[in-house]
Amino acid sequence: MTLYAKISRTLSLLIILLIIGVVFFMTIQWFSTLRRQLGREALDVALTIAQTELVREHVPKENGYIAIQNFIEKLRLKTRIQYIYVLNRDKRFYSNPKPALIGETFSSTLVDVVLKEEKARIVFPSFFATYAEAVAPVYSEGVLSGAVVVGMLNGRIYQEITRNLIFLLIFMFFIMMCGIIVSFALTSSIKRSIRGLEPEEISFLLGQKELVLQNLKEGLVVVDEHFCISMYNKSAETLLDLSPSDIGKNYKDYFFASGLTEAFERHTMLVQEVRQGPLKILLGKYYPVSDPATGAFLGLMASFEDLTVARQRAEELTGMKELTQALRAQNHEFMNKLHTISGMIQLGEIDTAVTYISGITKKRQEILSLLSSNIKLPALAGLILSKYNKAAEARVSLRLDPHSSIHTLPEGMRVESLVSVIGNLIENALDALIPAKNGKIDVRLIEDESNLEITVSDNGPGIRPGIENSILCKGFTTKEEGRGYGLYVVSKIVKEEQGTIEIDTNQWGGAEFVVTFPIKRAGAEST
Repeated sequence: MTLYAKISRTLSLLIILLIIGVVFFMTIQWFSTLRRQLGREALDVALTIAQTELVREHVPKENGYIAIQNFIEKLRLKTRIQYIYVLNRDKRFYSNPKPALIGETFSSTLVDVVLKEEKARIVFPSFFATYAEAVAPVYSEGVLSGAVVVGMLNGRIYQEITRNLIFLLIFMFFIMMCGIIVSFALTSSIKRSIRGLEPEEISFLLGQKELVLQNLKEGLVVVDEHFCISMYNKSAETLLDLSPSDIGKNYKDYFFASGLTEAFERHTMLVQEVRQGPLKILLGKYYPVSDPATGAFLGLMASFEDLTVARQRAEELTGMKELTQALRAQNHEFMNKLHTISGMIQLGEIDTAVTYISGITKKRQEILSLLSSNIKLPALAGLILSKYNKAAEARVSLRLDPHSSIHTLPEGMRVESLVSVIGNLIENALDALIPAKNGKIDVRLIEDESNLEITVSDNGPGIRPGIENSILCKGFTTKEEGRGYGLYVVSKIVKEEQGTIEIDTNQWGGAEFVVTFPIKRAGAEST
């Protein structure tokens, strides 16, 4: 049997049982009400007859039954009372619907109790009986002289109840049919909402979904419409340090909250890097989730990928790239110098050629020796060498301070970030010097126990007054369109790495940029 048939059958059965229960309860209530009503009426009649002057006067007399029988029978025939017995003190009939029983003894426990306790009583023969019997004592001149027994059958009310029950059953049958129709409609709605799937199919799909989610390399976090974490997979548990206690907590308490908030506010997918601690960098993708039919907001979803390993490999490739670029620039420069030396030899200027070669060798050896001994990061050494060769081709003197030294990176900083900062600062200085003559660039890299300080200065035109606050903005440039991103990138990296940047004018009148990075971070972001 399918799920929908089970649901429909169960709902129909529940409706039928509910209707039967309602009918039974109402029937019980009606019969209870009737019992109470009949009992009160029978007792009222019994008390009234017991207090009539005729009954009180003739009950003690031997032949009093004659007057009492006539009076009682006339009264009984005018009412819906089934029977009225008047008994003397010896429980002999003084009144009975059957005259032949006059003078006979009436055996009744209820009468015995009333005569003993001298108190009126009511008895109901059975729960569903539509009649009641009441007994009231009769006093003559203050002395207990007999009793009145009244049995009342409420046939009219019984017929009314029967008629109402029939109407009620018809009404309940109609309600039952409506309930069955509603159950079928509800079953169809459930079927549509779960796309016609059976429990086994739903269980299989849920298991399949759980298996896929738990084996994803990316960490997945789901946030409900109340902005609380509702689910995460194993990768998220590892990458984000989550635990079962995090379920139900507001996502704004976690380090990845900014991306989710921005995705929610923009109503679009967002991709951004997020740092967890000093050494772990994650790529976060944030998605707002809405109902495709109504557009109602359902929650947020985020996936996270660990970029640490990928960045390490990229840094290795970046180092190789910088070294390759340095070799290419060096090769191009040497070709030019070889042509110069060849020309001198052909002109017979041997001494001049020797002097020229000595000067070139000395400068080259100085920069190479300084890089190999003091700069222990291959990517950075390659960058400086390539910029040195590029500056030489542009007739700009690039000097690396002999006291410069970098052996390790600041905590949590990537080598590509450091390469990007120094490369953009040198490139910015070259851009400022290319139109000028006798250009000079000084680079100083000083590392101590607390800070790494990078200083790049030139003898160019310097920073124009009024643009100090704008020079680090994205797209700002004093050159042609499409530039103005180098110093913005520097500023962004400095901010990410908790560093500082200072812009000043040096002794030559040119620009001087001083960037400082802390060796140890002030704190790490965490949940």
